[in-house]
Order: sequence, then structure tokens, then C-alpha cells
Amino acid sequence: MTRREVARATIPATIAGTEVGALSTSLDARWLMAYAAALGLDDTRYYDTLAPAGPVAHPLFSVCYEWPAVVALRAKTVREAWVLLGVHATHHVIIHRPPTADDRLLTRAQIVKIRPSRAGVPIAAHAAHVYSECARIWNPIHTDVAVARTAGLTAPILHGSATLALAVSQVIQHDLDGDPARVREIAARFTGLVFMPSTFTVRGRGRVGDLFAFEAVDERGELVLSDGVIRA
Repeated sequence: MTRREVARATIPATIAGTEVGALSTSLDARWLMAYAAALGLDDTRYYDTLAPAGPVAHPLFSVCYEWPAVVALRAKTVREAWVLLGVHATHHVIIHRPPTADDRLLTRAQIVKIRPSRAGVPIAAHAAHVYSECARIWNPIHTDVAVARTAGLTAPILHGSATLALAVSQVIQHDLDGDPARVREIAARFTGLVFMPSTFTVRGRGRVGDLFAFEAVDERGELVLSDGVIRA
């Protein structure tokens, strides 16, 4: 796409209400452990195949089995040429029950609202490649320099869900005694891009009852995650 075409790309409000699913996904211990490994986590609970329910799932693992539904929904509603322009803007997940290694899950996706938005921990140069394969979330804007530049970026960027998962992992370690099973809800806004390699810092914003607030800033002190909240 040309820069003029990028600037004029507008998603019509008429796609609101479009849905796909249910898509069936079978989980296994290998996938749960791979996701934790992609985040560089070493807590043994993420890898304990001897536990009655198997390895504990990271609170953001749901992005893995949501992704096929997102791709299917995107294919129904967004022009193929525009797909590479998309980045993660916000995230909100409520955990009624953590997924387990033996689960077979049905996933549905629906567009509920169209609204304007900004585009928009040490991160290794290959972090997005590892995360793409372990999470099974592949988008070339995160791994292919040529594709990233076509989308108007100077280099590939880390997945928004990876940025959030890394930040959540820090909050779990610092405020929840390292226990991921305590997390019941996560919400955050993605307000900046994380390039690779780089470093971002997670900052606690206080606690009110069972709510833990946080944000993350890049090496320049600019926000990459805003309004982060974990309920535990």
C-alpha cells in the first residue's frame, strides 16, 4: 500500500455485530509450557506435568486460542491489504476458570464496537519470533522487517499480547506471591510500540481491595501500556 492509501484506510462501522465461531481448540501441556517459556518464566508451576491439572496456564494464555477466531473475523470484515496495518489497542479478559491441559474449548468472536484509536522487561531481538511460534499467533508485522516497513514502521514490533503478558508476569511475581492462579481479570490499553531489542519497565500504580494497577514505560519513559489493572 502507498502512504496515501494507508492514511485513507477506514474501517466501516457497519461491520459491528459480525461474528464467527464456534471454533474448536484442544489444549495440551506442551502448548501451556511453550507459552510460559516464550515469556522467559521459570516458576515450576508453569511446567509441572505431575500436578493433578497439569501445568498452570499463564493468565494471558487465552490469547493463543482466541487468535484463530480473530483471524477468521478479520477475514470477514477487513480488506486483506489493510491487515498489516492493525496493532493491538486494548485488552480485557475475565478469567472464570483457568484453562487446563485437557481442555477442548469452543471460541466465538464478535465485533461489538467500532471506534477511532491511536496506532499504536528486556526484549530480545528475536522475542517476537519465539512468541509467534510458542503462542501460535503469527503476524508478519512482528517478525518480517520488509512487512513492518510496508506498514509504515521502522522495524518489527513486539506483539501487544506479549507486552501485556510480560507486564502481568511482573505483577504476579511482585504482588501475588508468584501465583498466576490468583488472577481473575486483566485490562490494559496499548499506548506505545515496543521495538526489538529494547527494554520496558513495569510500574505499580497502587492497590485498592483486590485491584492492582500498573503501567509500563519504554527506555525513553514513554508509556507503552496504560490503565493496566489486575483483579486477584
